[in-house]
Amino acid sequence: NTISCSSELYIHAKHAKQILNSNNSNSSYLKSKLLPFSHTPNWNDVRVIRAMLSLLQQALQDDKTTHVLFCTESCIPIVTLGEAARSILLDEVCVWEEKKKKDGDDAAAASSDDRKEEGMQNQPLSQKKQPPSQQPNWNRSYIH
Repeated sequence: NTISCSSELYIHAKHAKQILNSNNSNSSYLKSKLLPFSHTPNWNDVRVIRAMLSLLQQALQDDKTTHVLFCTESCIPIVTLGEAARSILLDEVCVWEEKKKKDGDDAAAASSDDRKEEGMQNQPLSQKKQPPSQQPNWNRSYIH
């Protein structure tokens, strides 16, 4: 399958002024993608959410935006751009999602065994999903 799409990059930096005031010629691309302000977030701080909302607000100014993927300097997708695009645009189940589902099923089975021991009814596991569509669902909203 060929996926034809485009992407845009928006950056929120904790120390935006240092980047904007830098004379480093290698930072011109970075500067062009940088929000001109910072919420100066700390780890596990509400300002992280404010930064994400600012990035989302910037991205949604472009009418062509259909999907948003947040990354941090320490938390980025560990898959290729093609794999990420397939997962996001085609709703394909990916290897990491299969592992998560399997781990969840193992936990559910263990929990089910616990309920049996306690005399509780065994609850059915979630229904199997239909095979993913091979065409992007452009009408699907990922923002709720």
